[in-house]
Amino acid sequence: TPAHYEQRVRLNRFIRESGRPFVDRDAVVGDPADPRHLLAEFSHPDRIHLTRAAHARVAEEAIRVFKSL
Repeated sequence: TPAHYEQRVRLNRFIRESGRPFVDRDAVVGDPADPRHLLAEFSHPDRIHLTRAAHARVAEEAIRVFKSL
């Protein structure tokens, strides 16, 4: 819903502004043209749930973040 999306936007902004390391799933697999959804190559047809490729991409980013600590 629009209300849930707005909550997610606020939470993500709070996390990004915290200055703490984290895996930004939206930046990794989100669709910049439509931030409410995933990129097509990382999404099941519902454009909400992650595919195996998306989980692998998020895991790669997590490894990069952990190595930077």
